[in-house]
Amino acid sequence: MVNIYLLLIFLPMIAALFILLINNSNFRKAIVFLMSAVLISASIYSISQGDRLLRLSHSLNFALEYLITFADYFLLAIIFLIGTKLKNKLISLLAILQFVFMFVFEFKVGKLEVENIFFVDHLSFIMLLLINIIGPLIAIFALSYMDEHEKHLHLEKSRQNIFFAIIMLFLGAMNGLVISNNILWVYFFWEITTLCSFLLISHDQNEESIKNATRALLLNSIGGLSFVIGIIFMYYKSGTVALNEIISSQDSSILMIPIAFLALAAFTKSAQMPFQSWLLGAMVAPTPVSALLHSSTMVKAGVYLVLRLSPVFIDTWLSKIVAVAGAFTFVSAALLAIFQSNAKRVLAYSTISNLGLIIALSSIANVYAIYAAALLIVLHGVSKALLFLCVGSIEQGIGSRNIEDMDGIKYKMPIVAFLTLLGSVSMLLPPFGVLITKWIAIEVSTQNIVAMLEIILGSAFTVVFWTKFIGKILSDGKDKNKIEKFEFVKHIPLMTISILVVLVSIFLIQFTNTFVVPFFKSSFARYSGVSSSNIKELYVKDFFGFNPVVFFGVLIAAVVLGALIYRLFKPKRYVPVYMSCENSDNFGFRGEKDKVVPFEFKNYYFETLTNEETVTLIVNVLSMALIAIMFGVILK
Repeated sequence: MVNIYLLLIFLPMIAALFILLINNSNFRKAIVFLMSAVLISASIYSISQGDRLLRLSHSLNFALEYLITFADYFLLAIIFLIGTKLKNKLISLLAILQFVFMFVFEFKVGKLEVENIFFVDHLSFIMLLLINIIGPLIAIFALSYMDEHEKHLHLEKSRQNIFFAIIMLFLGAMNGLVISNNILWVYFFWEITTLCSFLLISHDQNEESIKNATRALLLNSIGGLSFVIGIIFMYYKSGTVALNEIISSQDSSILMIPIAFLALAAFTKSAQMPFQSWLLGAMVAPTPVSALLHSSTMVKAGVYLVLRLSPVFIDTWLSKIVAVAGAFTFVSAALLAIFQSNAKRVLAYSTISNLGLIIALSSIANVYAIYAAALLIVLHGVSKALLFLCVGSIEQGIGSRNIEDMDGIKYKMPIVAFLTLLGSVSMLLPPFGVLITKWIAIEVSTQNIVAMLEIILGSAFTVVFWTKFIGKILSDGKDKNKIEKFEFVKHIPLMTISILVVLVSIFLIQFTNTFVVPFFKSSFARYSGVSSSNIKELYVKDFFGFNPVVFFGVLIAAVVLGALIYRLFKPKRYVPVYMSCENSDNFGFRGEKDKVVPFEFKNYYFETLTNEETVTLIVNVLSMALIAIMFGVILK
């Protein structure tokens, strides 16, 4: 089994090297398809073998320890040089501080060996599924997308070898991050994702992309430094760097300081307020990058870390403050999403909002909160991958990502429009699972009144911005000419992800009982408020009184029946929209001097009341105050 986990980490990295060196389109496509098949198969096989702690042979463990230690310092040196090249002294300083702190720590304590090098439980399984199924599908979609993208940029020499090499490196690093037991290894893979995100955001090499990538590197370097400090405190407080031993610590109260620093690192990686600007800036990158960052990599690393450590700090003052901070991100990002007309920024704020909710749920001492947090990682990841890829396809089709330009998209690009509608509905309406997790969040947060109020308000804002988005996808347009052509490499990944969106919600109960229940039974066994030895199964119908399989069956039957009834009683003629004047057509009326006045149907973005900059400033100040309170309580 050890070989399978080594393969999941290092094979994508080896493939990345070949893709980088051999800049040939056919070779690149063959490697991407081959790696996709290998990663999906290997991840499913590893899950079928059950959770376990795995150790390497002494010689291999020894070699990998030294290899990763050297690579860690080499990585920090690269980040330092990037900071120097960008003339950003703060990035260079943060890289130096991480280097020095880590070097002094390792020099002082000597060689830190972890006997069981892989810690693979059901939380790891959830992450492995997300990384190794959604990630490869995004990579396959990118094969077609990047050809069109480079054609649009009029590049003389393709840079796709660099792009796909980084994608593969990213997937390998994420696999390493979620199965490593040694927290020093987790930090190493954490930093690889930081470097990969910088390279992907700056891929187009224009002024805006480099500027936004620099901001992403800076904010994630702050998180990296916080991670290093957390590791050092953790070792001196617990005497170990093994995650499984940290989680099972008998006296978790002494670990609050390191947990607070690790939580801050997670906040930066998951773009929580006030660190959200790097993820918003990442929207300048090619759309597959956005899909990857938002669904299965990078930002999910942060929420994974909080959920992984939650058994240590749950039901403490720290967990209460983290819950309030996460819920604050949930409500404020949902509010900011209402002001957006750029579809990618709407999706970005939605991601930030949902990540905040996951962090809040991970910090609430209730069995269903943990259940909802783990479930939302998957549900959000799958739906958001679909939505970003759809918006990227629409942008390439109509030349705009503004949702006000999407009138009539259902006629121009019917397949993508339908899939966009499906993805949007899955984030908002029953019987899809995201709504169920938010319902659960409101119920379980009653023990933290501030967090509960934030979640209720955030849920209301969520309805507003998704309704605006869905309204535009369904709206009519004057231009009804179809521009969409079916492309196997582009549309098959979209359809596959859309099927996954539906399947995950249909089989919520089975998914929960297979992955989530074993996770909290093993990790939270000592907390009576979180788990119980009598718990055998969790039923979603505890909240709704229905079974999702039955609900989806009724829904499908209703849709089919509705379509049949519509065909039978289809109207013979349509009455034009009445606009108080004589219509020229359904999109204008005749005004003064018989002049045709076009009719506009637009969303309202509250420009006359406030703006994004003002709200962001207020939100950032308040969120910084929350972080200051978090450290103030812990360090008192």
